[in-house]
Order: sequence, then C-alpha cells, then structure tokens
Amino acid sequence: MVVLDERRPLYESKANLSIGLAHPYRIRALEMLSAAAEAPVADVVAETGLQASHLSQHISALRR
Repeated sequence: MVVLDERRPLYESKANLSIGLAHPYRIRALEMLSAAAEAPVADVVAETGLQASHLSQHISALRR
C-alpha cells in the first residue's frame, strides 16, 4: 500500500513510543524527569520502589 510506505517512519516512531510507554514504571519515571530541572536517581528510585538497576533498564527503554 502506497500510503503505508510513505508514512512508515511515522508509524515506526509511534510504535516505538508505545513500546517505551508500555510500563507504568516508565511512565512514572518520565513524569518525574520531565517535571524537574534535575531528578536525582535516588529520588526516582525512592518514588518508584525499584532497584537502581531495574530503573536503569526502564530509562534505557525510554531512550530507545
């Protein structure tokens, strides 16, 4: 289909955004990071209750 081929990058971007936001902890971390000029890792860890290594994995998924 021609329309899909022309808009493929847009669809791929939207799909990747959906994947990035597919977990409640990622959404909460993103809210915290966007609400403050700085968000220390310790604060995000305390707020979410995640271990730092797990938080790191979620932040990595958001970056992708």
